[in-house]
Amino acid sequence: MLKVMLLTPVVLIGCATAVLAQAKPGRPQAPERVVYESLAPGIVGAHVFTSDVLKDVTVEVSDVILGPGKSALDFLVRGVVMMELKSGEVETTIDGQAARRRPGAYWVVRSGQRYAIKNLGGQVVIQAFSITRRK
Repeated sequence: MLKVMLLTPVVLIGCATAVLAQAKPGRPQAPERVVYESLAPGIVGAHVFTSDVLKDVTVEVSDVILGPGKSALDFLVRGVVMMELKSGEVETTIDGQAARRRPGAYWVVRSGQRYAIKNLGGQVVIQAFSITRRK
């Protein structure tokens, strides 16, 4: 797992460089509009960035916001997801192992793992970096 955590920033930095290299000289790129959609009552999410410039891999950055007292219970992760808690306090459960997280905390959920987030109060903002293999 440590290897995945260490390689993920390298992949993301390499991906960002490749995406920036795609810009046409002299033409500014228009920022894409981020649209938040309801994922469940009191929970919204948005795809902030997606890239498929790496062979056989899609990298995606998403934001997830949980309202006060809202939780996302028992879902299955596809690919590898590295998450950062931007605000709020949560309890995460990954394959039955619970951990309390505070702002600035990072954690990784691997493909096929069961995952849940319990909001411990206030509004929660999570940024997720997912890496999935294309078939």
